[in-house]
Amino acid sequence: MNACELTASITAIANYLACQLTTEELELLGVSLTQLGRRSACQKTRFLTSWQRSRKTSRQATRSRRCTQVLQGASCAVSQKALRSKTF
Repeated sequence: MNACELTASITAIANYLACQLTTEELELLGVSLTQLGRRSACQKTRFLTSWQRSRKTSRQATRSRRCTQVLQGASCAVSQKALRSKTF
């Protein structure tokens, strides 16, 4: 659905509701939909914040594993060299 179709659909729904509901019902529906939209935006923000935090933690863990592997590789190389020269 493109932007024109979306706008036309929303206009058609609004016109239909305006013909079917009383003023009080329309006000209540408007407030309810506004609250729903704000709540959805809040949930999206929380989700994205949580996702970014977990992604950052995951990157830090990966970086830490790489450093550990490099250090272990270096210590293994030193140990093998020491064994070859028989100087501990």
